[in-house]
Amino acid sequence: MVLGKSSGSRLLFYLIYALLITSALLVVRFPTEKFLRYAEKKVEAALPGSKVKLSTMSYAFPLSVHLGRAQMSGLDNDEDILLLQQVQITPKLDGLGFFYNVSGSVLGGSFATELKIAPADKRYSLKKLELTGLDLSRSAPLARIFRRDIQGVLKFSGEYSNSFDASVGSGTGMAGEGVLRITNGSFALRQSVLTLKTLDFDSLDTVVMMQDGVLTLNEGVLEGKELQANFTGNLVVANTPQSWKLDLAGGMVPNKDFLQEKPQMVSVVNRLRKQYKKNDLPYTVSGTLANPSFRFGGTN
Repeated sequence: MVLGKSSGSRLLFYLIYALLITSALLVVRFPTEKFLRYAEKKVEAALPGSKVKLSTMSYAFPLSVHLGRAQMSGLDNDEDILLLQQVQITPKLDGLGFFYNVSGSVLGGSFATELKIAPADKRYSLKKLELTGLDLSRSAPLARIFRRDIQGVLKFSGEYSNSFDASVGSGTGMAGEGVLRITNGSFALRQSVLTLKTLDFDSLDTVVMMQDGVLTLNEGVLEGKELQANFTGNLVVANTPQSWKLDLAGGMVPNKDFLQEKPQMVSVVNRLRKQYKKNDLPYTVSGTLANPSFRFGGTN
């Protein structure tokens, strides 16, 4: 999950790290506002080019720290890169290392995870990561990355880990896996597909895995009113998210109702089925995340 120049998980880690530094001071009643500004500077130092605003921090007996709002934006504009609300952090006394239960609100939905910090390995991990009800249309950075409006409600269940000193734009050290689902989705197509300029779908499901800069998508299924499709492939992390290299392949089946509404497409679909000797039309998507290229036919 990448927002702007920094991943949401990376921001979450540094935010929590800064809050934990100040939480002990809050317990002994140090001035809250003073240490909120201190925490802001810690996060901004870890994420160059960012502007961070934290507000309404409090201590909840016996161990929890609550933050009303954590806003991150770019230095050159006031557009939110990430906005977390009602963040609650509670340490867990379990095993070696540092464990924390973390929850809150983001993009109109909620997140919850178990954060583990392993100083000896210089890594952090988000276990049992649950994202629920995230409204993608509320993410301006996502629209900027794809260079179009993205609609849909996202749900994710899985885990993610990375190193403390991972450089922005580099996938080295990143690892994760989980199940992703988007419902009531829509996005504009760069190239019309079977006369469609916008792809609306009821659901999109896929199994994702991240390892050393490669995000693999497996068992992908899209269900829409106009067509159904399956897909597999990968994204290769390279510099900014807009330049991530895309390589997907799959098959699509136009729905009968769609063909009845678009009778001019019947002969085209029949010709493609005859050409590829398949009922589902094979296709590939390549290029970059911001500028994908679609074509019918399998990989060569």
